[in-house]
Amino acid sequence: SRSRSRSRSRSRSRSGENDSDPNNHIDSRRTQQNDSSLKNTKFLSSNPTSTIQEIENHLFSPEVQESIQSLFQSRVVYEGSIHTFPSFRYTFDGFWKNWKRMLTTGISTKKNNNNNNNEKILLFGGDDNYHNATIQFTKLIPQTPIQIAGFEYGLANMAAFLSQVMVDGIYDDTCDELNAQISSSSASEVASLSNACGQYGLSYQDMTCPNNEKEMECPISDRMTITSTQSSGDTPMRCGPQGTFPDLEELQLENQNGRTDSEGCCWWGRGPLATRGVCNIGKANYYLGKRAV
Repeated sequence: SRSRSRSRSRSRSRSGENDSDPNNHIDSRRTQQNDSSLKNTKFLSSNPTSTIQEIENHLFSPEVQESIQSLFQSRVVYEGSIHTFPSFRYTFDGFWKNWKRMLTTGISTKKNNNNNNNEKILLFGGDDNYHNATIQFTKLIPQTPIQIAGFEYGLANMAAFLSQVMVDGIYDDTCDELNAQISSSSASEVASLSNACGQYGLSYQDMTCPNNEKEMECPISDRMTITSTQSSGDTPMRCGPQGTFPDLEELQLENQNGRTDSEGCCWWGRGPLATRGVCNIGKANYYLGKRAV
């Protein structure tokens, strides 16, 4: 991992105490329940307002703000050294605005339920309950019973997302996959134009959907022409019919799969999660994009 972040959360547990102990303080707004109930949760339709407020209070506490702002740092290599700077494309304020929107309003899509065109896609933010669990720091220490506040499940969901975004987007301050793999046939250590078709042995246009999801898949067009946007000085991804980039002949080298062209190869990673391939990009379009309208 290129980066490590520490998450801080308020302790809600009394290790070793009995749940029925009257001295064990529990917020009266919440109820205790076994975590097995989470396994039976149906499709999410809403998040409790109080849970979202708990998440917001936690994120905007001074000690957490100090740590979380450091997550939105990008890097550039200059004269052989790595320098960090606040990301231009990704900020905490922008992140929280949109994350909160996905906790509350969500995105409407009539693809979820043909009988209910008001169905929405929401992010899971937790609930207003406490959940019993156990932790074990090492094999030499016995398992310890703890209680986890419902909103902390929402924080864990957020942390999983941010850790991936750090690697795929924020670190390089880009919304497009970097053209990074050096061609083995290059004498000057340059990245091939054909990396748009796939890097490190992948073939993005062959990352298709299973038969029961074929309708979501993006069709491949040999006529499509796109150039990626990048913050670094690396060669951007480009796709187009053969002969589209005559001034880039020196970059028409073999990628790992032996391709030298980029025709029909417009499916490199997009967005903070580097969503790639005709199936995954197609699914995003099917549920959230033009086809969801």
